[in-house]
Amino acid sequence: MAYVVKSDTPEEKSFFDALEKSGFELKMKDLQIFPGGMKKGDWDVGLAIDAISLSKQLDVVVIVSGDGDFVPLVDYLQHSGLIVETVGLNAQPALS
Repeated sequence: MAYVVKSDTPEEKSFFDALEKSGFELKMKDLQIFPGGMKKGDWDVGLAIDAISLSKQLDVVVIVSGDGDFVPLVDYLQHSGLIVETVGLNAQPALS
């Protein structure tokens, strides 16, 4: 599963299509824009509930996120006997 946030940018459709063609089921929600301009696209609870609900059917869970809020979920899944891999993304460009 891939948890994505729609922001109606030109690049996202081709990215979402590539994910689907690679076999991912997309879980999608719209980007929330608050007064003052703050933006939020939060999938933490949805991802955690899906991971726990599906945990009896899985051997490995891979979480690709830069969000440290998933540490309790990782601990729970590992305690339940699953292998959990995490990949963190750094949005800042590399220094040369």
